[in-house]
Amino acid sequence: MAIRSLSCMNVGQHLGAGTFGVVFLARDSCDNDTLVALKKIKMERETQGFPVNAIREIRILKALKHPNVVDLREIVVFNENDDRETYKSVTDFQHNDVFMVFEYVDYDLYGLIRSSGVIFNEAHIRSYMKQLLDGVHFLHKNNILHRDIKSANILITKGNVLKIADWGLARFTQKSNHRLSNPVVTLWYRSPELLCGMRKYGPEVDMWSVGCIFGEMKARGPILAYKEKDSELLQMELLWSECGTNMTSDVLKKYEEYPNWDKYKFTKTSNKSIKTKFEGERGWDTDSLNLLESLLDWNPETRMSASDALSHSYFYNGQGVIPPNKLLVFDNVECPRQSDVMQKHNQDHEKRIEAKRKADIKQKDMDAVVAANKADMATKAVKRRFDSVSNAGGVSTGQEKKYKVIRRPGGATAKDAAKDTTNAVISNPSGNKREEPVSHTTNKSSEPAPQSLKVEPMKQRSLASDGFF
Repeated sequence: MAIRSLSCMNVGQHLGAGTFGVVFLARDSCDNDTLVALKKIKMERETQGFPVNAIREIRILKALKHPNVVDLREIVVFNENDDRETYKSVTDFQHNDVFMVFEYVDYDLYGLIRSSGVIFNEAHIRSYMKQLLDGVHFLHKNNILHRDIKSANILITKGNVLKIADWGLARFTQKSNHRLSNPVVTLWYRSPELLCGMRKYGPEVDMWSVGCIFGEMKARGPILAYKEKDSELLQMELLWSECGTNMTSDVLKKYEEYPNWDKYKFTKTSNKSIKTKFEGERGWDTDSLNLLESLLDWNPETRMSASDALSHSYFYNGQGVIPPNKLLVFDNVECPRQSDVMQKHNQDHEKRIEAKRKADIKQKDMDAVVAANKADMATKAVKRRFDSVSNAGGVSTGQEKKYKVIRRPGGATAKDAAKDTTNAVISNPSGNKREEPVSHTTNKSSEPAPQSLKVEPMKQRSLASDGFF
């Protein structure tokens, strides 16, 4: 099938932005104006071709066809020559931009949970949980890890059909894989072994995320989220205090072998578990508490799998699971898409990081100025000391020798004496003594004759001898 141009789409409003792309609402003019979601693949950081994450996402979604997996319809490309007039007002589109065309889904689970206008009852939770496990079981059976399951990536149609979306971090895996990427999974939904730097993992990391979503639907908010600050250390301390301090010694020994375990210094101990946190609260019965505890098991080896979870008594006791088409429909409900909420959260977080970065730069500049001033003062002090010693005539600044003048008792310097002696020898070659001595001066005044001088090499002095160092 040939790749179509973007000109076949009527692009509308911006729906949100993720790690690997920006999403727009559009209508397919060649298919009865069917609503679709266009995901523009981010290319600005790519210097070596098409993004590998996008390749993985396309490959996996083409292989996965399931009612609870969002449907990838096709790929379209923006051709500047063909589409310039259609999208001349859109400045973000560039020639050869690639778009993934998905089925359009009205809501995401994050927005539904937080919307005050949504009547979110136990029947919805049970049905959504069953559909989520169906989809996760299907991908795990096909040796695929999602690695970013969270309420924001769970879409809900107006007919209450659940769709797992955003496959940018997904990848095929085999049991022979020894090292996988870490970190993966959004922090609030990340398992403790991932927080400890584990790189040999499998479907169990997705199941921890499923457990977090189950608790989020029941509690109408994240159950394991340190909201003040995004920090692995604080997140791990929260997991430890809420559901990890009653682990067995064998499990603790396993964690001590993980790469990053040593960076967590736990000082508090308690008998808390995730089960006791919600025990007795409205909406939580024995079956739901047991399911939650099995999914949020600290031991990856005994954590409940998707196939086992589908057989749990939670889905069979009471009224059982109601089909999606018989659930209360959310019609004309306005709820914030999680992408918009998280975009603002990320912007605020980036502003805090930028402010801290500027403060650090300012502090470094101030420290550099102080250090430079100290160095300048020290240099000036050394120079003053050096000059004072030099002026006293005791420091050598070069390779030449310094001489001091020593006066002879006769009044002439050694050089004058040598000159006069030579003259005397020339004027009296016979060597006989002359009666008149050779005059050393031409000054006939009554002033006393100057003392004779002797020039001798002076001993070299150094800075060390004068106490500089």
